Amino acid sequence: MAEQKTEAYKKKQEELRVQYEKEQELHENKALLSKDSKDKLSLNFMYEPPPGVKKEREREDNEPEYKFEWQRKYNAPRESYCKGDNEIRDQPFDKECSMYSLSMSEARALQASTSAPEEEEEKPDVPTLMQHMRDSGLVMKPGALPLSATKIEENDTSNLTEMDLISQLTKKQKKKLLKKLEKMEKKKDKKHKKSKH
Repeated sequence: MAEQKTEAYKKKQEELRVQYEKEQELHENKALLSKDSKDKLSLNFMYEPPPGVKKEREREDNEPEYKFEWQRKYNAPRESYCKGDNEIRDQPFDKECSMYSLSMSEARALQASTSAPEEEEEKPDVPTLMQHMRDSGLVMKPGALPLSATKIEENDTSNLTEMDLISQLTKKQKKKLLKKLEKMEKKKDKKHKKSKH
């Protein structure tokens, strides 16, 4: 890397020296010319690019003409000593999105065709999932279930007695149920006392 930097620096200095020599030669030629041609040459600087500016790169034959600068695709910027080295490879800056300018229906069709249907797994239904969780010692929160899964089906409750329902509850749920029942009982007592007065 250091050698490449020094080579690039030397090359740049050489270009500057050659440019300086050309300018000096031009000035010497001006001194030798007659008065009329001196006047013409004195205005010549207006038609030549400034000495530090490099010529714009020439457009290639098959390169399209761009209206705006953002349409042009550039490669990654490189240091001057890296430009001629074939061993250094840059990653492209931007890649075109395969979904660009597709309507939603085309995008869905493209996505469906790329994903294989055999790889998709069937999702277990909620009751079997809950049963697997209970077997492994986990309990699902009622808020995490969809609304249809939280409803108790009537045919299941008709077969179960109250004692069966209570026996399925955990200790914590039983305590919570007991507290709610006690609150309901107190409310009934208060209403009953108010109605007597």
